This record gives sequence, C-alpha cells and structure tokens, in this order.
Amino acid sequence: MGVSRDTTESKKTEEALRESEQRYRSLVESTEDSIYLVDRSCRYLFMNEKHLSRFGLPKDSVIGRSYGEFHSKGETKGFARKVKEVFETGKSLDYEYRSQRDGGYFLRTLSPIKEPDGKPVAVTVVSKDITDRKLAQQALLESELWMRSMFNSMEEAVFIITPDRVIVDINEASTRMFGYSKDEVMNRSTEILHVDHDHYLEFGGRMKEAFDKGQAARFEFDMKRKNGEIFPSERTISLLKDDKGKHIGILSVIRDLSERKRAEEEKKKLEAQFQAAQRMEAMGTLAGGIAHNFNNILMGIQGNTSLVLLNKTSTHPDYERLKGIEQGVKSGAELTRELLGFTRGGKYEVRPTNLNELIENQSRMFGRTKKQITIRGKYEDNLLPVEVDQGQIGQALLNLYVNAWQA
Repeated sequence: MGVSRDTTESKKTEEALRESEQRYRSLVESTEDSIYLVDRSCRYLFMNEKHLSRFGLPKDSVIGRSYGEFHSKGETKGFARKVKEVFETGKSLDYEYRSQRDGGYFLRTLSPIKEPDGKPVAVTVVSKDITDRKLAQQALLESELWMRSMFNSMEEAVFIITPDRVIVDINEASTRMFGYSKDEVMNRSTEILHVDHDHYLEFGGRMKEAFDKGQAARFEFDMKRKNGEIFPSERTISLLKDDKGKHIGILSVIRDLSERKRAEEEKKKLEAQFQAAQRMEAMGTLAGGIAHNFNNILMGIQGNTSLVLLNKTSTHPDYERLKGIEQGVKSGAELTRELLGFTRGGKYEVRPTNLNELIENQSRMFGRTKKQITIRGKYEDNLLPVEVDQGQIGQALLNLYVNAWQA
C-alpha cells in the first residue's frame, strides 16, 4: 500500500512538471521577444524560435555552440562581462544593446537560474526589440536639437514661463539682452525683468486682457537690464497649450528697440534741423527783399544829403547835421548787412578798426537822437587797430547806450 501510494504521487509530480514545462515552453515560443539560455562559458543551452529566426539556422546548428561564434569580438567581450556579473552577484541586470548584424536595438534582461542552494548554473537572456522606440527617440532628440538650435540662434530674447510668470527656460539672446546668466533667472519671477513692481503688474494686466480675448499680445514696454539700464522693447506674448488645449505656459519674445528708438530720435533731430534751415532760408529771402528796399530808401537819403553837402562848407551850421545823416545812413546799411548775415548764415565783415573812432562815431550819432543826455568820452591814446566786424561792435555799443539811457 505504501509503495503504490508513493508511485502514484511521483507520477502526479512528473505530470505536473511536464505540464509546467509545456506551459513555459509555450509561453517562451509564443512571445515576440528573443529568449535563450547560456552557461558560464556563454554556450547556448536553449533558444526559442524567435531568436533562431534571427540566426537563420536550425536549432541543432546553434545549441552547444559559443556566443562568440555568431558575434564579433567586441560584442562577445561585452556580453561575457555581463554574464560573468550575473554569475558573481546572482542578480538580474538590464542593458541596451545594438546588434552589429542588423543594426537593431534591443533591451536585454539577464537573470540567473539557480540550484536549490542558490548557486547560479545558467543565465536566461530575454532580448526585447526596441528598434522602433529608439529610432523614434533619436528622431525626437534630433528634432529637439534642431528646435534648440533655432531657439538659440534667434536675435530676439525668448522666455518660456509658467502661467504664474515663473521663468523655466531662456535662449542665448536673453542673456545678452538682459545681462543675466541662465542660472540667475531660472525658476524666478519675471518681475526681475521689469522696471518696478507697478510695471510688472501693469504688464500682467495687459497680457491677461489679450489672453481673455483669445489673442496673442504684442505691445511696446520698457524693460530693465541687470545693470539697472531701462530700455524700450517690443513684447510678443503667446499661450502654450498641451494636446488637450490646456494652458501650460507662456512664450515671450522680446525685441530690443533701443537702436530703433535712437534712429527715430536722430531722424527727428535731422528733420527739425532741416525745417529750421528751411525757415532760415525763407527768412533770408524775406530779409533780402526788405534789405533791398531799405537800401533803396537809404540810397535816396544818401544821395540827397550828398547833393546838399555840395553847397555847404564845414563852417555851415547844418554841415554837422548833414554829416550825421550820412553816418546814420551808413549805420542803417551796416544793420541790413548784419540782418542778412544772421538769416543766411553768412560771414561777417571783419577788418582792422580803430575802436576810438568807432566809439566816437556811435556816441555822436546816439547823442543826436537823445538831446536830453550827455555822453562823455575818455579814450586810450595810441590804441592799436583790432580785427572786428564794425557793424557788430556798433550794435553792441548802441545796446549799451540804450540800456544806460533807460536806466
């Protein structure tokens, strides 16, 4: 009875093991992953059909042969190092591997098969094909690198900020424009870029107003560099949204308008100078006409005075008065020349002048017009001639006389 019972239990155990092995083999053969077993010397002990299909050989041609017979020296050396690590540590490990045979990418998982005492006797290798995923990652990386290159090649400063206006990324132009390094602004409020707190709040209000209308915002606004310099800028603000349309951030593009503003100011100055020159030219034309007519009047006075003087001697009581009229005509002619010189930007007539004579003549002429005053002259003897415009000096003396008389 005891022997019969033991035999029955043994058969049940064998059947259970066979069923378990069949289920395991069925699972191994149905998976899309390559699965194989190797010993400490990297000889193949088992290989599923998926992995055999990659070799293109029957199982009998592979089992018992070394990994190095089907792979390059470099691949074999790297694989043997991983197998040795699993045998020594008794722990599983993962790593990515690229096949030199077909260029495919694989994620390998090496796990120890242990005896009841825990000693590893073989290593199971599950190799998952991740080629499509790696190629997609590379394409994404290349796309990101391209976008980053474009991001950093822009002349405008670009800030990526959170909805609550915290800086999460900037391009290289931003560091040049504002003077901050990237580390100095990362995860900080954009308030450091504004003139003061009031400007920061005002900008936020204008931005919200545009976003509430579903529009991007573009307007000119003063900003502040790290060194405290305030400069004009043009800001373009756009919402960043995810695939579901959720607001996840803000893209801010800033153009420095300093040079443009300076050019505009210079243009305004040049236009003002041109307009002033045109006005002066018009005044010169008008003054020229007035001076011409005034000179005609003066010449008439001068001519008649000269005719009268022909019949007068220096002892005649009217002689000095007539000479005074001639001097007045001369002064009037000088005044017209000064007017033309000022309005047309012309050069004044500078010539050697005896200042004693010039002052005496001006004093005599002014004294005739103001009988109620007396002018006393005191002149320096042996005064050397000086280079002056007689009309300008005469006008200055006249102004002094008038001021003294009115005082």
